[in-house]
This record gives sequence, structure tokens and C-alpha cells, in this order.
Amino acid sequence: MKFFNPKEEVLDIQLTQQGKRLLSMGKFMPKYYAFYDDDILYDSSYAGTIPRTATAAGSATITFSDSDDGESIGYNQTITIISTDGTSVTYTTKADEDTDEGEFDADGGFDDKATSLKACIEAGDHASKITVSQGGAGNNVLTLTQATAGRSGNTTITENINDCTVTNFTGGADGSSGEHQNSAEKRIKEETPRLHAQYTFTGLQEQVTKLTNNEADLNNGSVDIQPTAEKMYCLGEPLGNVPPGIKHAPAWEVQYLRGRLSGSTEFTTGSYHQPIRIPQLSSSIEYKTYVTFMAADGQGLERDYLENRKYKGNTAAGELGGIDYTDEELAAEEIPMTAGPYEDGSVLQVEEDHLLLHVLEHNTEFLKENFDVEIYMNEGNAVNEKNEQYPIYKQLYFAREDEPITPNHVEYWFEYAFDEGVLDEIICDSDLDLSKRNNMLTDIEITCEERGTPGARNIYDVDVEEPEEPC
Repeated sequence: MKFFNPKEEVLDIQLTQQGKRLLSMGKFMPKYYAFYDDDILYDSSYAGTIPRTATAAGSATITFSDSDDGESIGYNQTITIISTDGTSVTYTTKADEDTDEGEFDADGGFDDKATSLKACIEAGDHASKITVSQGGAGNNVLTLTQATAGRSGNTTITENINDCTVTNFTGGADGSSGEHQNSAEKRIKEETPRLHAQYTFTGLQEQVTKLTNNEADLNNGSVDIQPTAEKMYCLGEPLGNVPPGIKHAPAWEVQYLRGRLSGSTEFTTGSYHQPIRIPQLSSSIEYKTYVTFMAADGQGLERDYLENRKYKGNTAAGELGGIDYTDEELAAEEIPMTAGPYEDGSVLQVEEDHLLLHVLEHNTEFLKENFDVEIYMNEGNAVNEKNEQYPIYKQLYFAREDEPITPNHVEYWFEYAFDEGVLDEIICDSDLDLSKRNNMLTDIEITCEERGTPGARNIYDVDVEEPEEPC
């Protein structure tokens, strides 16, 4: 590994081991690209270089005492104070105090004048915007503090009062990350060293021997030999798209229309990477097997365990005992999973299970095709050179049209459908009522035969026969 020379180099493009393999087979056809910022430190305070500063409120003082010119305080002299939000109030010296008018008593001792001005500030427009404390050796000093912190609170006090000395509001601070934006831009673009692209993280030969012992499989390219570390943990967080004006980060909303969430974590962890804030959801599906028998008259089953399921499965069964179990409302490939009858008249029924998820991504551009779906198989754990365990994931691929299905394909293990491809029977069999299903799936037309309430009858529903035409 070596560093970029920014005066001579701009880009460093390297093929990964998987890329080299695909290129040698004539299958290297990149279609997408992504940008990453893993090597950029946006906030230098996290590196301990420039500490963060907290917000602070500005403060000022007003002191009443004998002035050097010998002039005493008089009537109709003023002092103007401004709060952080820009509220400006002028207080006037008078013979009598009137807090409603902002007039404070100019007579009496210096402490009396300070007390009267304090009462006016606390009773007027500055009541909740400036706090006032009184002190000093002669109780003649007022300390004013802005209620709202920030640099905007460093305002100026103007006055023409004899025997009065003021200091302007100072010390107000907005707080910062420890580095101004202009300085951060220069640091990131011009002063941060960059490493050349790293394209391998594990020993390739070691990974190959773990994946297969069949040399023919490696030669004909039927086995995916991309190591887990490069596939899953290298450059795992590309930058996403956010529409203009959105202040919040993209977020997932996942609702289970059928199935249950059995566990979740907010992060994905591993020995090859730091914890990444990618939520992990855990679920399981369960197939149930039932044993029933043919009815005594040979017509139907003594008990049909799949009778009340709208969606009964998608594996053909055929005819049993001369009875065609095909549901007329379902296509041939949607016949219940049933086998038999056997010599003792028994019949096996298998109730399939599935997950039905409604997935939305908020705070991002809503397009017709918002998601890329990838499916991986967990093949257990491996041990790295530090004797740390990490999971091995094998990516399964979606088969192309007329392509033979192998264990490397999703279709070998699962059946799946997205959006319009999901059968109405599956959606109707979900755990939501019809109104909620239609609200959530507004772009998909759903036709459900809702279950009625057994025994319910409308007493106002009367059959009326139309009278015949007269001869």
C-alpha cells in the first residue's frame, strides 16, 4: 500500500480478485457505480485535534456609583438594552417607579436605583429574555444574563445616565464542532493523505479450498469464489440519495403482513469491520404436516386441515380417491399440498408458511423500483488469523429465463414474488383486514372474498319478486 501523490495522481482503479476472474471468463460487465466516504473525517473533534465548544449566554453589568465629573443622575435619562432575539427596550429615569412604562426611580441611594431598574427589566418585555442579579459591595451592581445562548446575545448597551457605568454583553457563543466549515473543506480536499485502492483482504487460495474441492467447478466458473470479507465487509456503506429539502436521514419501515418478528438488532457486527448501523431483523417460517383420512364414502376427507386457508400452497397434488382437489378459484399450480391416499386410507397434508412484508424507505426519492433485493445463505462460521469467528455468506443468484436451476440460484431454495407478482390469495390471507391492505397497497389491485360472520343475517334483506307484465 502507498499514498496518493495529489500533484500527479487523480484516480486509482483496481480490479478485485473476483473482477479479475470474471474478466478472464469474459463475464466482467459492470453496470453500476457507487461513492464512498469511509476515509473522510468530516468532524475533526472526533479525532481529538480541535475540541468542541459548547453554547454560552452573553452577560453584561450595570453599576451605579459616583462619577468623576461630579454630575448626579437626573430625570429623563435613558439606558437601552437588547436581548438575544433583538428585543430592544429603553428604560428612563423618573421621580417615581412605573414598571409598566419602563420607568425606574432616580432618587434614593445607588442600591435603590439598581433595585428599581431591576424591577423594570423583570416586569417588562425582557422578563423572560434577560435574567438580572443584584450584588456588589453596596448592592449597586446589576449583572444581566441573556436567557437565550448564542453569539447574537453579544449586544451593546447604550445609555446617557450620570453616575452609571455599563459593560456590553459578551461571552455569548453558538458552539461549534471545533473547526469552521471552510477549514474542514481545505483539510479534506488538500491536506488529508489518501491510500491507493485496497482490493484484497484475505488469502485467496485459503478461501478457494474452503469453498470446493472440485477443480472442474472452479474451471468452468460454476462456483462463486469471492471471499466473504471482500463481498460483505469491504466498502459496505455507499452514499445514498436524498431529495432536496429533506432534513432527516433515510429510514426503513417494515411491516409484517404475515409472519412474526422473532428478534432484531440495531447494528451488524463482525471481526472484519466496525459495528455498522444496519438493522438486522430475524424471522422464521414453519411448515406443518397433518395426517387425515379419506371419508367412509370415499368422497372427500374426514377433515381438511387446509380448508380455511385462502392460500393453501403451490404444489400440485392431483386426484385423490376419484376426487379432484383442485380449487376452482386457484390455478393448477396453487393446489393444496396433499399426498395419498395410502393403503390405510391416510392422507398427508402440508400447510405451507411464508413471510409477507410491506417495506418502505422514507426520506428518499420514491421511484417505481426503489429496492435491490439480494439473498445470501449463511454457511456457518470461519476463523481468521486472530482466531476470531466470522460468518460465511454465499450469495444466491436469480436465474435468468431458461437457465438451468442449480444450488447457486435462489429458485433452488425459495419461491419469491414482489409487488404485482404477489398472488391476491397471499395478500388476502395476511393478518390485516381488507381496508388496511387496500390503503397500504394502493398501486396494486386486490380482490379478496371476505369471510362473513357465521349465522349473521340482515333482517331487512327481503326477496322481492318483480311483477309480471300484464297480458
